[in-house]
Amino acid sequence: MIQDVKLKTILFFGAAFFVFLLFSSADIIRSQDNPVGNVTGYIYAQDGSTPVEGAIIKFKNVSTGKFYASQKSDNRGTFAVEGIERGVYLYGVITPEASFDSEGLVGFRIKENETARMSIALKPYSSQESLTIEGFYNDLDVNGESYVGRVIEVDDTKKNVKVKIERGFLQVKDKIRNRGREHDFKMSIGKLESEGEDVKRVFVGKTASLQMKKEAEVDDMVFVLKKRQFLPFLAAPLGAAAVIAASGAVAYGVSTQLQEECEEVSPKKNKKKD
Repeated sequence: MIQDVKLKTILFFGAAFFVFLLFSSADIIRSQDNPVGNVTGYIYAQDGSTPVEGAIIKFKNVSTGKFYASQKSDNRGTFAVEGIERGVYLYGVITPEASFDSEGLVGFRIKENETARMSIALKPYSSQESLTIEGFYNDLDVNGESYVGRVIEVDDTKKNVKVKIERGFLQVKDKIRNRGREHDFKMSIGKLESEGEDVKRVFVGKTASLQMKKEAEVDDMVFVLKKRQFLPFLAAPLGAAAVIAASGAVAYGVSTQLQEECEEVSPKKNKKKD
């Protein structure tokens, strides 16, 4: 009888210890698959050297939708976000005067308890740019496309065109629609020029040069089409935030490559693969 009790006791504690090891191992695996670390850095004005005090930086994981936010930056512009997971993020900065949306995405290759470091500069939109931004985004949200400008010049190939930006802005990797009396097609922008220089974005009042996928004619209308990650992270931003320096576990600064990576790791894409 006593031996039976001892045997049952040994088996009970043995099973309990096995369950403990099983769950502990699972926790370790999850920790390794989704390491959590920190992000610190500085927030500067447009000149890249004047600290911005009282600013809050927010991050949104494009795969999980989870939000992270810092405390207000100090008089040196220092910010810190603790307990952030490895991944690709939208980000934006809120200051006492205005909000600034990111010009792209940022990725963190954070190992467990590792700290990534980045510095951000804030560039306010001009008064002319600001006037058109809100309506531009509203159209995208409601109609799925927003008018941006007209074709004003076509070269001999009829594919290299100049577009006068009359509303909002046009940027590399935007998906656009060219619509006219004889043409109606959609395409993505691979390269943009303005005033003879390669640029990432062209605002209202400027002229953008680009190569169309098909033939276009003068007076064709150009629309920007809504993409899953197109709308601003922060409501009614009055400027842009850009990474100007990064080190440690920062995988990317502003990069159009991240837009593609973002779509690859999105829940919708993963669902299709299952």
